[in-house]
Amino acid sequence: MKVAAIDCGTNSTRLLIAEASAVGGGFTILDRRMRITRLGQGVNASKMLAPEAIERTLAVLREYREAMDDHGVEKVRIAATSASRDAANREDFFVPAKEIIGVEPELLSGDEEARLSFHGATSDSTRRRGRSSWSTSAEDRRNSSPGPTSPTPRCP
Repeated sequence: MKVAAIDCGTNSTRLLIAEASAVGGGFTILDRRMRITRLGQGVNASKMLAPEAIERTLAVLREYREAMDDHGVEKVRIAATSASRDAANREDFFVPAKEIIGVEPELLSGDEEARLSFHGATSDSTRRRGRSSWSTSAEDRRNSSPGPTSPTPRCP
C-alpha cells in the first residue's frame, strides 16, 4: 500500500510518500518534498492565519495532491502544528485543505508535535531514500518513549 504524510508547519510544508513493505512492516520512501510556505506569517501578533499565507500553503497542497495521485497513494494523513493551533481562523485553512487532500488536517497538540519532531530528527530512516523502519501502529506510538534509553524511535 502506498501512503503519504503531510506536515503543515509554521514555516514549511512537507510531504513524504512511501510504500509499505509486505514483509517486515517498514516502508520504502518514494518521494519527499519540502516547500517554504510560511503559514504562520504574523500569527503570533494577530492570532490569525494571513490570507496570503493560506493561499501559499494551499498551492503547495495542490502540488502534493498531484504527486500523491501520480504515485497512486491510497492513504494520507495531514498534520497541522503551532500556527494552526494558535490561529482563530484555522478553519479558513482546514476546509480548503480537506477539499484538496481529501482528509481533514489533524491539529497536533504541542506535546505530540514535540514527540514527532524528536522522532523525525533522531531517526536515520528519515534522512535517506529507501527502506525505513517506521511503524504506523497506534500501539507502537503509545509505547514509544523519546527518552535517551528508548529503542530505535518509531514514527507514525
